[in-house]
Amino acid sequence: MTQQTYLIAGATRGIGLELTKKFAEANSANVVIATARDLSNSKGLHALAEKLSNIKIIQLDFASEKSIDTIDKQLEALGIKGIDTFISNAAIFENKPSLFETDGENLRRHFEVNAVGPILIFKKVYKYLLEKETKKAIFISTLAASLSNYSIPTSSYGQSKAALNYAVLQFSFELKDKGFTIVALHPGAVATEGAKTAVIRMGLLDFFEANSISTDESTTGVVKVVQGLKPEDTGKFLDYKGEEIPW
Repeated sequence: MTQQTYLIAGATRGIGLELTKKFAEANSANVVIATARDLSNSKGLHALAEKLSNIKIIQLDFASEKSIDTIDKQLEALGIKGIDTFISNAAIFENKPSLFETDGENLRRHFEVNAVGPILIFKKVYKYLLEKETKKAIFISTLAASLSNYSIPTSSYGQSKAALNYAVLQFSFELKDKGFTIVALHPGAVATEGAKTAVIRMGLLDFFEANSISTDESTTGVVKVVQGLKPEDTGKFLDYKGEEIPW
């Protein structure tokens, strides 16, 4: 397997942390750049980087353009010239079950982190992806963003992820002729602490526990899908098994 450089934006815990581990362990020659919003509160990520020297950590806050503007400087300090695969993972899931109960601040916060942040970060990372033949960009989305599969109201979370999906489609159209592979990817209903807290708030704990999967099962599938992506897959909405989801 050839050496690959990955940038995983949002790697402090859960899916992002496990993806960092799996891509780093897949090949000791790989370079995995993992981002954390708060470097002082990322003990798990720092511990992993101590064990696996091919993991590099940078600071990145999806909700701060000032932070996003530091990406070039931080990558330059690491000597990074090109990136094969970019994975946008960070998101918040702090909505209320009813849209009538959702205030403007909650809506704005979700769109800022879940939609605007990934768009601005990808625009910064774009030139690094151009330096490699791989040119893969994966935006972690959710089944809740599928308008065709709408069944569980997730208010600001689902809406913001649907906005992200639209951006994925637009980027895929704009960059198709440049050899990019850009997809939205649903990792499954992963049983992380953050997700559990959210579903309890929404009164959906029983449904979630009956349908959730482990972080390992999710990320094992995500890694397989990412590694198998080809340019002809650009513009697709996939799940962690590689199956297409209707927009």
